[in-house]
Amino acid sequence: MGTVWRYTKLSVLVVLLLLMFGIVFAQLPRLPEVPKILPVKIPGLDKILKSESPIINSLSDAVTEIPFLDDFNPRGKMPMTVLPRTDQGAFILEYPGPYVFVAQSYCLHAGTYEPGEGNGYLYAPIKGSQSDIFRSILQKSINHPEIPQRDIQILLWAILARTKIADMSRKMQVTASKLLTAKEIFEINGGALGLVPKGELKKATVDLPPQVQQIVEAEAELREMLTEGQENYEELERVAVLHGVPPLGKGSRNVPGGRWSYHGDGYFIRYFPSGYKTTQIELYVPEYLQIERDSKNRITLIADSVGNRIETDYDDTIEPLNISGEPTLRGYAFRSIIFECNDPDNPEKKLRVEWKNTGWTFHGVPTGKGSIGTSPGGFSSLKERYEWAKEHKQQLDELDKQCNPTGSIDDIMNLGHYTIALKYATSGYSKKKCDVNRHINIVRKGWQYAVSKREGGYMWGCASPSGLLNTMIASNVTILPLFTIGNPGEKPEYDPSNNVATPGNTSRQRLAKSGRPTGCWEDAEKRLEDAIAKCFEDHSVVGKGKCEKRVIKCWWNRVTWYGGTKRDICISRDCEIEGVGGGVTPGFDLNNCINNALNGFKFEIESCLISP
Repeated sequence: MGTVWRYTKLSVLVVLLLLMFGIVFAQLPRLPEVPKILPVKIPGLDKILKSESPIINSLSDAVTEIPFLDDFNPRGKMPMTVLPRTDQGAFILEYPGPYVFVAQSYCLHAGTYEPGEGNGYLYAPIKGSQSDIFRSILQKSINHPEIPQRDIQILLWAILARTKIADMSRKMQVTASKLLTAKEIFEINGGALGLVPKGELKKATVDLPPQVQQIVEAEAELREMLTEGQENYEELERVAVLHGVPPLGKGSRNVPGGRWSYHGDGYFIRYFPSGYKTTQIELYVPEYLQIERDSKNRITLIADSVGNRIETDYDDTIEPLNISGEPTLRGYAFRSIIFECNDPDNPEKKLRVEWKNTGWTFHGVPTGKGSIGTSPGGFSSLKERYEWAKEHKQQLDELDKQCNPTGSIDDIMNLGHYTIALKYATSGYSKKKCDVNRHINIVRKGWQYAVSKREGGYMWGCASPSGLLNTMIASNVTILPLFTIGNPGEKPEYDPSNNVATPGNTSRQRLAKSGRPTGCWEDAEKRLEDAIAKCFEDHSVVGKGKCEKRVIKCWWNRVTWYGGTKRDICISRDCEIEGVGGGVTPGFDLNNCINNALNGFKFEIESCLISP
């Protein structure tokens, strides 16, 4: 065996020398010049195998999941593409609210199972020795729409499998030259794993766990296929992507689909993959809410900026609930709960639903050392609610470990208590007035704002943009919170390429996302652009004009929260006939045409979504 291995190492050295001379003298048109590689000593096989993979993300990196928000499905998700973008394709989070984007995504873990039903994905920052290279490829792909998604995926698989760019087909080398710098190609070409004989690699991995063996063997097969010039995508996919029901991988944990994670910049994020090629990304950027409390710091009112309200009154004739071992935790009975919302059939009218002498809420922070006996009258499900409070506190403690918390946790806990209290008190309500779960989302939004504030995230204000105040007054939008100023300075950005969607089941693939939309999304935006241009052509004197992107945001909100009333205000403010300042000349035909175009766009975007 020793003799064989000595000959193997000698053969590897000869091959490496040949490769070095080949890299120096080979002339590849349109490729960046690759720097000369200096002779290096080939490391031993053990050292090669133990070297860090290009991407090393695992489930242990997903540390900011938020189980509390599993019921949070915000209404009126705005297309993320209404936001301004940086040169690298990141979205600048100018305004609070919910956003959605359906992105082209990529497999980042060859030899594992594709995404499927029953398993959720969590946010984690991208990590690994070549994470910057992967990020750069995904960012640059936005400016190269001529490169098919398949070719980008093949390039990513090649780097994951430690394949030398110089050994790949001419077509893939040209693709690499568009998405990588000369320095990055040099770094990728520096790997030694491709020089290890297949038989020796198999022997070296025989004692590894089956799941790891599977990945190493898939990468080796991909490396061999790509080195031989294989470009048949279906054949490469057959090796890289497993289908069917996966086993539960080592270190897996229960993550339901659509679970939110907290991002350190102050917003919340979740993913809905469809296979590995398409991923729906959702963000919730916390918005300011009006919250009022009584002398005991109990919540009496919480309201959003579009007129939805929750009011509560407490029955202080009922003795507060005390728990042995919990000196600061109390339970208070409700005298009344009132939900107020806009009537979808008549947005100028308010709907009210009231519950009397129903339900109760905790107030305070549990120590977890309480002793629960029988539930006193009026405080039903006490044991269950106390267990939930302890678990919720533990989840917040875990989040604190990943962030930089400041101030008291009391407001967050009390908003959590209030959410669960309303959920219990209103259960069984089936009438159409004020969708109960959506209405309770007002409190969940307040909870997210409080979390972001405590954990050091950016705080979005609600001061209206210049010139918007009169528009908001004219459109009957509640203006009370509009003058809350957020943090000074630049607003955070969301870059899809800067994080990995990490599966709860470790047998499934981790996913990279790009800022490139799917074809469905791209087609919808192009049709909207063409439709608006046709409106100006047909219904204005000069035949030309434009609409700012923000018209979509204004119009979308009017449709979501006010039944579409006064949509023309958005068009008057954000659309302009060429050569005419101050917006479009009022006219039914032009406004109606743009409204129809936006209606069609909204329908198409919602049809593109994986999860509504």
